[in-house]
Amino acid sequence: MPKINNTHRLERLRERIKQIENDVEVDIRDINNLLTKEQQQLLKDLWTEEQSNRKDKNYKKEQWQSKKDIRLRVLRDVVQQLDDNLLEEIKKLQREREVKAARVFMDAFVDAKKNNQNALSKANIALQRAGFKPIDRAVHSISKRDKEVRDLEEQLLKRFEAEMTEEEREQRELLKETERAEERARKGRFK
Repeated sequence: MPKINNTHRLERLRERIKQIENDVEVDIRDINNLLTKEQQQLLKDLWTEEQSNRKDKNYKKEQWQSKKDIRLRVLRDVVQQLDDNLLEEIKKLQREREVKAARVFMDAFVDAKKNNQNALSKANIALQRAGFKPIDRAVHSISKRDKEVRDLEEQLLKRFEAEMTEEEREQRELLKETERAEERARKGRFK
């Protein structure tokens, strides 16, 4: 089974908290699997402290905390810590994924070069087998003709803009503003 990362732990801890709040029986192993050794020890220490406090005559029964309350408090603290570090965790996972993809690519690329095979093709096949997106050749190499066509298009656009009337320019600006607003709305919908 793959090792779970902190993003998985965060999701599963939130599920366990909901289960505990809804009085669903949660096995302590399910909780301990999501906690570090230190957090597990904290849970035990807090419960031991609570039991010793209950023996104290100055400790009123209204102050008593149940095991459920202690678990919820610790789990919420852990969720808050994980939530605070979520961006760094995602960046770390992304770096690890990029490094793994680079290793897969380079291993296959070098091996194909040694065997006088099409190195880029073999490396892309290895990337796909490892679950990564292959590298697109078209992105990295633009033909001379494509460059000429792009330059010609830019020249034509500049010429057309220079020949526009004031009303046409105004209409074009309105169209651009509308497109930008639609794009912002589209991005906002998918957050």
